Amino acid sequence: MADSSLQSIIDDWSSHVFGLAQMYNIKLDYSEKSVEKVEQL
Repeated sequence: MADSSLQSIIDDWSSHVFGLAQMYNIKLDYSEKSVEKVEQL
C-alpha cells in the first residue's frame, strides 16, 4: 500500500471519529479520559 493510500485511510477514519465524538458531545482533548471515550465509540 502506498503511503498516500495509508494517509487517506487514516484521514477518513479520523474524520469519522471526530464526527462521532461531536455527535455524542464528547470533547476530544487527548486526555486519558477522552481517549477511553474514543475507544468506546
